[in-house]
Parts: sequence; C-alpha cells; structure tokens
Amino acid sequence: MRIYGNLVLGLLIVLATQTTTAQKLTVGATGNIALSKISADWEYSGDSKVKFAISGNAGVFANYKLGAKSSIGAELLWLQMEGKHINPDHILSMMNEQGLFVNATVSSKVTFHLSYLAIPLHYRLAIGKLGIKAGVQPMIYLFGSSNYEVNGEMDGQPLNAKDKITDIPFDRVDIGPKIGIDYQFNNKFSLRADYYHGLLDITDSGDDYYKRNQQVNIGLSYAFLAK
Repeated sequence: MRIYGNLVLGLLIVLATQTTTAQKLTVGATGNIALSKISADWEYSGDSKVKFAISGNAGVFANYKLGAKSSIGAELLWLQMEGKHINPDHILSMMNEQGLFVNATVSSKVTFHLSYLAIPLHYRLAIGKLGIKAGVQPMIYLFGSSNYEVNGEMDGQPLNAKDKITDIPFDRVDIGPKIGIDYQFNNKFSLRADYYHGLLDITDSGDDYYKRNQQVNIGLSYAFLAK
C-alpha cells in the first residue's frame, strides 16, 4: 500500500510539471468535517448502540479533465475516524474488594480514535456546476486509541471506572467505495459532500468481533492551480 501511495504522488507530480497536461489539471486543498461510525457485530444486550461521532479529514487533491463533462481525480488525506459504542444497564460479573466475583449492573461506553492516511480515487461527471463522483478509497492505518468507561452499582455501592488503550493492533489496510457530490461556486471554491463505506474488518485476526469504518463528510475545496 505504501508503494501504491508513492505511485499516486509521483503521478501527480509528473502531471503538474507537464505544460500540456497542466491545461487540464486542477490542484488544490480540501478540509472536511464529518460524522463517522465504527460498526461492530457484538452486542451485550438488545439496547447496545453504535453511534456516529464527530470526525474529519483534510489534505490535497488533483483532478484531470478527460472531456467537457468528465474528469478523474486523486486525493491524499489525513483522515480521523471516530466511533462510539454505548451499552446501557447490563450485568457484568466483576471481582469485589474481597476477591469474590459478584454481579454488577452498569452502563458502559467505548470510544475509538483512529488516524488513517487515505488515498481516494474517483471519476467525476459534471452536470452544470454540480458534480457527481464515484470511486474507491484505500486507507492505511497509522495509529489509534480507545477509552472505556463504566458507571453503575456493585454490592450496593456506586461503581465508576475508566481505562484507556493507546496502542490498538488494528489491521493496517482498509478499503471501500466512496461516493459524493460537489458544487462549484467558481473555478477556485467548491462545496462537497462524500460518503465512505469500509468493506474490510479492521480488527486483527485474533479478535472475535469485526469492526468496519463508515464516514460521511461535508466541506470545502480550494483550487490553487486551475485552468
């Protein structure tokens, strides 16, 4: 995947340095605020929920015009994926101060914070100032952490606990389809919205449960090289 990323960057550099090609090339920067979800197949009870959390991405892009209404594009993004798993009022077996296992009624929350290098590739069809995009987004996992919170009652006493994992051994590669639309105000600024749906289980092979990434974002793009 690193070789793939280097090839994409090399292609963008070559395109930007060619005079004839540059007449059809648009290069710029983009920033997006997003809602992301790390879906999972595990449930402690029927009330457990996987919720969207605020996330985002930012980076650079290059679009190459194929014809009057069509183009292809590539991006290089720093992408932050957030997830929240909530499980209210369920029973856990825990060890008390006397070293005995007892049942505790608790509500728990797990939040994930994952950082990726994303390289979306897309085809764009222009309808006036509106653009419809469809493509694929490979992502390389960089690092991540998770927070675990428990609140409830054990042996008639309040129970509050927190824990943090700073090195999550997730799978290094994720990939899935990405679709979007954009609206060009002029040849510099455009408004965009995209949706990504990860297809791969991002957990390592030793995990009993799968997790998959999803993200929907809205943001702005600015072209600093546009013909």
